[in-house]
Amino acid sequence: MAGTIALTPFHVSRHLGEDELLEPGHVCPVCLSNGVRQKVGVLQEDPSVDLLVCTRCRAASADRMPSEEALASYYGGYYEAYAPDEHTTFHDTGRFAQHILKHVPSEAFAPTTRLLDFGGGDGSVAVKLAELLVATGRSNFVEIMLVDPTADKALSTKNCELSYRSDLDNVEPGFQLVLASAVLEHIPRVNGVIHELFDLLVDGGAFYARTPYAAPLKRILPRFDLTFPAHVHDMGVDFWDRVPETLGLDARVVRSAPSIVETSFRASPIRAFAAQLLKAPAFAELLLKGKTRRSLRWHWVGGWEVVLQRGL
Repeated sequence: MAGTIALTPFHVSRHLGEDELLEPGHVCPVCLSNGVRQKVGVLQEDPSVDLLVCTRCRAASADRMPSEEALASYYGGYYEAYAPDEHTTFHDTGRFAQHILKHVPSEAFAPTTRLLDFGGGDGSVAVKLAELLVATGRSNFVEIMLVDPTADKALSTKNCELSYRSDLDNVEPGFQLVLASAVLEHIPRVNGVIHELFDLLVDGGAFYARTPYAAPLKRILPRFDLTFPAHVHDMGVDFWDRVPETLGLDARVVRSAPSIVETSFRASPIRAFAAQLLKAPAFAELLLKGKTRRSLRWHWVGGWEVVLQRGL
């Protein structure tokens, strides 16, 4: 898409043909409501694909989803093209692991912590997190289950036990922590996946998710590239703050804030500085309003993250 502004350096948009698109859906794919969905912008033209915001759950989604064949073609060889050295798109996975550990309640962990990393690429973030859990005494041992189509290329480690699955089929519940970082936005039928992941938690366990929140930027910059068909959903503060109610999850929101910047200053100083600059007003507003806030005035942050704790 010539003249567009890219969301991340790791995803690129692709124009899909009519035979690569499903028919427009009449319900929200996130909350399954058949209520009103308002147009935010255009993801592509000819054939047109619009971005619609659900007035019930406040998530934004494409009105036409890519077919399974189109997605398979798009993601075939993805990591080899954009992140050949490590199958992760996050610079400095150690920094990311420290960030997650800082915001997940300590009581969520156990002497033997079971951690499920959904869509985690090579599992490098989960491995770093396991090392920190043991080093800080929060756990004595960590069992990691990595669920990713590229799981056969996962990292190895002496600090924990790893197992690999290509999907969630037959995964038994009992996890203290579930990670879903930068993955939910890629899944057309995401409602069932969110419920399935949450149901894998023990009582008191924690769920971490990081998603794009760029629909507000799309409103003021129509040519802003949301990288369809990589991203088919956009989930921000108004979605995550109310997700226990709208999706019927027995959970409390532990953290809901602009997401950590995945690009480091060392790797891309200009992009990292711009991302931090966009998020700063929202962080200031959160600090001033605290837990009394109902919404935010500053929505132009690019991404959002949440920590949910399953009810005890």
